[in-house]
Amino acid sequence: MDNPPHETLDCNSTNVSLQLSLATESDLHRFTVCQFDAFYNGPDHDFLEIIFPGPPTDENIVKVYKRQLALREQHGLSTVLKVEDTKTGAIVAGAQWSISSGVDDNARHLKHQLANVDWCGEEGSDRQKYAQWVMDEFLGRRIERMQGPHASLDLCFCHPSYQRRGAGTQLVRWGCRRADELGIPAFVEATATGTRLYEQNGFIVTEAVRLHDSKRWGKDRTPVVYNFMWRPPKPQIARPDI
Repeated sequence: MDNPPHETLDCNSTNVSLQLSLATESDLHRFTVCQFDAFYNGPDHDFLEIIFPGPPTDENIVKVYKRQLALREQHGLSTVLKVEDTKTGAIVAGAQWSISSGVDDNARHLKHQLANVDWCGEEGSDRQKYAQWVMDEFLGRRIERMQGPHASLDLCFCHPSYQRRGAGTQLVRWGCRRADELGIPAFVEATATGTRLYEQNGFIVTEAVRLHDSKRWGKDRTPVVYNFMWRPPKPQIARPDI
């Protein structure tokens, strides 16, 4: 897959220029710091706390960074994108797209969706058992529904100070263009906060997911809620020969 071109957004009203480019391994620590800034204490904290356990201490940030780096190296199908403020050099948004364009790629992709949740809570604790149940339900839907060649937006975030300035749109459109070029559908699991952005880019909610089992985990446990979304590929318009 080709590297994404540098795309610059001029945010004149805020005197900020935002540039989209491929993230390298040397960016991934700063990438993870921004990820915590975007997700921690947000409206979807309960679910994201399972995937990226906090609080956002240096120790926890390093743990998440190393786990994500190892998964990306094993996966081999992901493209990690960053958006930087060109005036400060700070990473202010990021995303991870996975493109599965063949049978072998798809099998490898789904294999690495299976997770042993050894990063959340003490071994054998109720917290870890609950996290494992949530991830089994979450990834089970992926394995069931993401059949055949497809693109998946596995991660997308934006620092709170830079939201509604176009960075998220650029991250989403990059993967949508790739999916359209390949003629394959795209998938994303969207929080309530992100659903509108994805709808604006052609995604459709196919299931409003609510993971909750009060008999097993107690009535006080906050349900995990998200939208499973699908986007059909848009046909490519052939350019006339000149």
